[in-house]
Amino acid sequence: MGTGMMPAHGTYDESTKTFAYDTTGPNVMTGKYEKMRSTEKSLGKDKWVAEMYKTLPDGKEFKTMEITYTRVK
Repeated sequence: MGTGMMPAHGTYDESTKTFAYDTTGPNVMTGKYEKMRSTEKSLGKDKWVAEMYKTLPDGKEFKTMEITYTRVK
């Protein structure tokens, strides 16, 4: 975790109700920015899922975060 800036640009897919972003984020261990992507998806009016993926130097990516938000009624 860190406090660096992470500007993102992306698209919205109405059919899946998903935002998809490409970005770069700071690696607090190296001090360098790395390629990342994130998604945010609506699963109805009371649930939202956000995921973040990091791209490794070999081009493979792995999930670094998943958060499920659920509205309490």
